[in-house]
Amino acid sequence: MKKIISRFLVNFGAAIFYLWLTIKVCGLAISYLEVDLPDLCVYEEINKVISPNGKLIAKYGSSDCGAFSSTESGVLIENIETGEVYRGLLGIRDTPNEFRIEWESNKRLVFHNVPIDKLIWFNQKYESGVSLVIEND
Repeated sequence: MKKIISRFLVNFGAAIFYLWLTIKVCGLAISYLEVDLPDLCVYEEINKVISPNGKLIAKYGSSDCGAFSSTESGVLIENIETGEVYRGLLGIRDTPNEFRIEWESNKRLVFHNVPIDKLIWFNQKYESGVSLVIEND
C-alpha cells in the first residue's frame, strides 16, 4: 500500500511539474515572439477637457470588460508637461448621459450631474494639485 501511495505521489508531482513547465514555455514563446493577444477590456474616451492654462487634461471615458462585469466610467487627469497621469479620481457604474466635467479654474475640476447611487469611488489626488468637486444641478 505504501508503494502505491508513494508511486502516485511521485507521478502526481511529475505531472504538476510538466504542466507548469509547459505553461511557462508557452508564456515565454508568446513573449519572445511578441504575439499580440486581444484585450479583454474595451476602453472608449468620451470627452476630454483642457484646463484654462493648458497644462492639464481631464479625460472622461468608459470601459467594458465583458459579460461578467458592468460598464464603468471614470475620470483621470493628465499633466501635459510632465506626462504624469492621475487615475482613479471618479468611478461611476454605467455611462450616465447627463454627466459632464468642467474646469472652474486651473486648480478646480467640477463634476456635474453625478448619479450618487451609481458612484463607485471618489478620490482626491492631492499630488495632482487639483481640487475635485461634485455638483448636482
